[in-house]
Amino acid sequence: MKVLTLVHKKIKEYYLLCLLIILMIAEYRYMFDPSVQAGIFWQPTILVIIGILIYVVSVFRSTDTYFPKFQKRQYTPISILVALSALSILLWSTSHSHIEHAIGLNPIDHRISDVIPATQLYAQRILDGVFPYEPMDFGWIVYPNYMPLRWLPYVPSVWLDIDVRLWTWGIYLTTCVGALWYMMRRGSDPLYLIIYIFSILGFNYFYSMHRADDLSKTVEFLTVAVYMILALGIFSRTWWCIALALAIATLSRFSFAIWAPFFVLLIWYLYDFTRATKIVSFVVLAVLAIYIIPFVLRQPDIFIEGMQYYGKAIVGEWTPQNWQALDAVPNSLNQSSGYAVFFWEMDHLSVEDRISLYGKVHLIACTSIMLLCSVVFYMFKHKIRYPILYALASLKIYLVVFYTFIAVPYIYLQVVNFIITIMLISIHPLAMDRLFSQRE
Repeated sequence: MKVLTLVHKKIKEYYLLCLLIILMIAEYRYMFDPSVQAGIFWQPTILVIIGILIYVVSVFRSTDTYFPKFQKRQYTPISILVALSALSILLWSTSHSHIEHAIGLNPIDHRISDVIPATQLYAQRILDGVFPYEPMDFGWIVYPNYMPLRWLPYVPSVWLDIDVRLWTWGIYLTTCVGALWYMMRRGSDPLYLIIYIFSILGFNYFYSMHRADDLSKTVEFLTVAVYMILALGIFSRTWWCIALALAIATLSRFSFAIWAPFFVLLIWYLYDFTRATKIVSFVVLAVLAIYIIPFVLRQPDIFIEGMQYYGKAIVGEWTPQNWQALDAVPNSLNQSSGYAVFFWEMDHLSVEDRISLYGKVHLIACTSIMLLCSVVFYMFKHKIRYPILYALASLKIYLVVFYTFIAVPYIYLQVVNFIITIMLISIHPLAMDRLFSQRE
């Protein structure tokens, strides 16, 4: 009877994995494939529907009913080395030609995007012993608002005179290889390792082919690397590794800020108040040590000025560009990856009022989805066998909402959302979730 139950669970898991892979492919196509154009309403709506389905399937997978007991595997150092070497070669060989070609065609130009020039200037100022958060002059004044881990990783590349775009891609590929190492060290079943390898290779190949231009103008894949670390870090066996992953994400970008309290409360519920307090304290101390004390205390208004500049920049993005007609939809809102364009069309309001209203909708939507995730967990807490997998599923649906309702919905921002899909499919909870092994 036990054998039949195990076989039945394995069939269910294979079925759910196949469904997730189909959803992942569909999500990629509607996010990044330029040949797929469903319109400014249906494109983001389809992505939301796909995101909801990924969340629902992942919730089923987080229950013991649907997840078979694949045994943990032991990998020899040689097999790990061979796997990491092969993945490294494949990752680089399937993407570098597209990226180098795009970089060659698109020299860094602050008139097109000030993201890369600003990143370089932060790093150069540190090397020169200059305070990095002074205003930047690109023909217009930019008030710096990047968190430290958005630019500190580029100090070596500026010092070595390596193109920051190649440096970004190198950090990302290194993280991809590191993720495979971590999964193998934790004893993931070969099925999940194969899914991860093919998913990440496919994504890198097709994205570098379809969206290489984005790679030449942004450094968003640094954030992708950060969220890969976060997705794996929350499965760690030690509290300080979880805290380190959260601290890295906090010091990189604020986008997961509404999800973080849910995760901390989950840790409190699953473990105890002491572990949750240690994690929060670590993150707070990291922010104090790396951001508040060295930078904010020296110039307390940098955060406020940065946020005010960010607001002004959004107004610029919600205004037709110089090469567009005065009544045209602003280019950054016309990319079919979010709902901002529908609020821009409320022309009975000023642009500032439209942005303010949309910001409130964004906040309400993100808060509501996390409240819903909390309610779902509370309702099914006795059935959810793999709570950390559920936490990752909640991060996925949160990012779907966050990037769908973001004020400036650039397509390239969705890479962070998509990488969580890959991690969700690739995670083997029996090997990764310490709580499960404690219950056995």
